[in-house]
Amino acid sequence: MELNPLLRRAVELGASDIHLKVGLPPILRRDGALTASPNAGRTMAAMAGALGLTLGKRGAYRLGEGRPPAAGDVARAVRVFAWAAGLTLGALLLLDSLALFLRGGRGALGII
Repeated sequence: MELNPLLRRAVELGASDIHLKVGLPPILRRDGALTASPNAGRTMAAMAGALGLTLGKRGAYRLGEGRPPAAGDVARAVRVFAWAAGLTLGALLLLDSLALFLRGGRGALGII
């Protein structure tokens, strides 16, 4: 991987970060801090990227690089959210079971 083209692309896109990890393609972070909300910007930008959409508030921010959302994208967004929630719950159940096992079956730690 050539670093200079990656840096140029990051500047073109207005990326704030470049994440590099051996064996994975580089990830450019952008748009997350562009909303007025300190809490929702990164999650909105992540969902826009996951769905390949552009989310925006006229005159305030523009997140993602894709087509504008349509009514059918709501169902897609709900599926993405449901998968993320299910994976999170599964991970918590696994950790709770591991905690129970490590304590010799004497009560779980109550993670969930």
